[in-house]
Amino acid sequence: MGDGRTDDTAAIQAAIDAVPVRGGTIIFPPGIYVVAPTRTKRIAIRSNLRIIGSGAQSVIRIKDHNGDWSSLFSPKASDDAVENVIFEDLTFDSNILNNPESRVDDGKEETYQTFIYIAAGHDLHVRRCRFTPYSGVWAVSLNGKTVRDCSVTDCYFRFVMRESNPDFDNSAIYIEGTNYTLSGNRFESIPTPYHEARACMEAHGGPAAVFSNTSVGYQTILNIVGSYFDGGNSSDITCHDNVAKDALIGILIWPTTPNNLKNITVANNIIEVAQLKHGTADTGGVSVVFSYEAKGGASNITITGNTIRFQDEGVGRSGDFFYNSAGVALHNLGGTVGAVIEGNTIERAPSAGVMIGLPEPGKRAFQNVRVVNNTIINPGQNLGFPVEFRAGILVNSSASHIEITGNTITDTFPVRRCPAAIVFEPSPGNTYTDIKVKENVITARNGALRVTLPQSAER
Repeated sequence: MGDGRTDDTAAIQAAIDAVPVRGGTIIFPPGIYVVAPTRTKRIAIRSNLRIIGSGAQSVIRIKDHNGDWSSLFSPKASDDAVENVIFEDLTFDSNILNNPESRVDDGKEETYQTFIYIAAGHDLHVRRCRFTPYSGVWAVSLNGKTVRDCSVTDCYFRFVMRESNPDFDNSAIYIEGTNYTLSGNRFESIPTPYHEARACMEAHGGPAAVFSNTSVGYQTILNIVGSYFDGGNSSDITCHDNVAKDALIGILIWPTTPNNLKNITVANNIIEVAQLKHGTADTGGVSVVFSYEAKGGASNITITGNTIRFQDEGVGRSGDFFYNSAGVALHNLGGTVGAVIEGNTIERAPSAGVMIGLPEPGKRAFQNVRVVNNTIINPGQNLGFPVEFRAGILVNSSASHIEITGNTITDTFPVRRCPAAIVFEPSPGNTYTDIKVKENVITARNGALRVTLPQSAER
């Protein structure tokens, strides 16, 4: 075993099968362990199992010319529950360049190429493992109605998509559960327009803590998503002290049905957006997202202390999703009730620095929102976007109980790009009640920034 040539799949399975029911440890000494999962065959894991290696020296590699495969380590039946399962200090290698026969298709689960897949159970942990490269829909999936008390910590992920494979949706970590932690992980990939790493982490349900992770080159460091299961808990998720470099859309909050999202905190993250490297003008910082896949409501959302920077668009580019291309946005189809956007630094937002509302047909509420003490520098910088979506702070549909105070909004370009500092869009049908706009500092190097408020606003 571990010679880099012999197919070790059967030997690994035999070792796991020999572990007593009460539990045991499988050790991978330094070496290269060749494995050959298929569309239907995997290495079956069981409860009370610890699988460990020696870090970068213990490599589990997919066999050359292996063809399509679904998952590597998973319970015997995909929906079997397992408990007390730990993976530590292992390196997983998809060997994608030497497996041209495989074709990942996010519409066919039998081709997903997931190294660790568990759909039911508790006390599940992945620690200090390396997935380099991984090239499937997920590297690690802990995804099920009964999944709880789990973690993925201090791991390394590097995504590579083979050029001949059509583009597909992908996440390094995909989790649906309760009481989970994602921390200390590092994710790396090279931005390749329309053929690249999408999300580092996709987190459904809660309570959950996501912190101290770093991404380079991925589109999104985190998708926060409502539980897809009836009665699933979609609350109490914190995302703090993460760093996303060369991102496209930093953090997305998806209030999906049947469960609305509530009690979400996004704090003290650094998001450096490199939309030019990703080849599109459609971008964003932190958003409660506008999508027909996210029709639920959001409540008690806190976005505070984040630093969000975009690349300079220069003369500007056109785009299709200027709704989304704000520094911070609350613009979901189900509306947002209760939000605090405070103490963020937002630089060169292509559309609005902060955007509230959604000018789409249908009734929804945006209310009880405080936008306070933010520093917004050079907002609305993409001259290719419609002027009505470019401002320091923009409220563009009916809203109530909105406070905008203590913010600093400035345009420092030699030729001013931002047309307005604060705008409540006066379109017919928009109604605004209990609006407070006070003590904001507004400056421009060249010319003045317009302020458009409802007549009834307290100022």
